[in-house]
Amino acid sequence: MAKYDKIEYNLNITSLFSDAKEIKQAKRLMKRYLDDFSITNISDTNSLRQLIYLEIIQYRLQNILNELSAKKKEDMSLKLIKT
Repeated sequence: MAKYDKIEYNLNITSLFSDAKEIKQAKRLMKRYLDDFSITNISDTNSLRQLIYLEIIQYRLQNILNELSAKKKEDMSLKLIKT
């Protein structure tokens, strides 16, 4: 676990999200990426942070769209997609 601690501290991904479920998923993504790739510089760290953020946002939007689809709402507001 020590392998992830320093990088997790530098990534500070917990500050990006307020939902505990999203934080847990972000940490899971971080560990998966760190197992597959090596972080060698600050640019890599910043890129990984942005990638994790975008994946969680995509997950959040997909959940919203799935909920709306399940409710059979044909009138999707563009305001939802912008958030």
